[in-house]
Amino acid sequence: MGTSRVVNRNHAQGPHVVDQHGVLLGQRTGSSGRCEAIGGPATPKGITEVVIDPATETQRTIGAKTHRVLDSVVAHELLHTCNVWHHGHFDALVWWQTEKDAASGATVFKEYSSRDAFLAGAPGLLVVVECEDGTPFRPLGVGLGARITLGNQRGQHSGCESCVMRYSFADAAVPKIGNVRYFLTEFGRQEEPGAGLCTTAVGTGVNAPSRSPRARYGNAAEGRGNCADQIRVNDAY
Repeated sequence: MGTSRVVNRNHAQGPHVVDQHGVLLGQRTGSSGRCEAIGGPATPKGITEVVIDPATETQRTIGAKTHRVLDSVVAHELLHTCNVWHHGHFDALVWWQTEKDAASGATVFKEYSSRDAFLAGAPGLLVVVECEDGTPFRPLGVGLGARITLGNQRGQHSGCESCVMRYSFADAAVPKIGNVRYFLTEFGRQEEPGAGLCTTAVGTGVNAPSRSPRARYGNAAEGRGNCADQIRVNDAY
């Protein structure tokens, strides 16, 4: 395609409304699995490059099914080059640290914006960590820490469970604004990655309104979801 990425440059004197661009797809190593459609979501002309870290080439076994994560990742990033957005706004990446409560002597969870913030002595938020059924999640011991991805209500993990645009790697869910966190499973266990495109903002699967004991992340954010109808390829728009 050349540096211009224009794919219809041989139009000669024929009808020509806009230069249509192709998308460059490449690898980027050493980014801890980070993949990105640089410039997206947008139509192809706005995308500098789609970069995929080969570290994403993993398999995730959930129940009796094994999923090749890279398949969903590549589809997800390429859809960002066709104007398709996430199901919600940013979720949170935080640091949990177990500490001893000075008053009761019990082991409690403190939440920090990052591990660096914890090491720098920033004040942490005391959080209540429960299992999804509402029973307490027992800390393993004082002084243990872990990086945690929090899935917020109407965040990037929300909406139709089977949609490839939905994130599926949260460690804990935030049921509402406040200091309660629902820890999903043991560390490293993740949800099933999507393999299609949704046609509604209503949550399904773990996000279904009828799910017991509750919808995990809820419906997609306002104006999000219904990803199939977001697709826009023409660079005239």
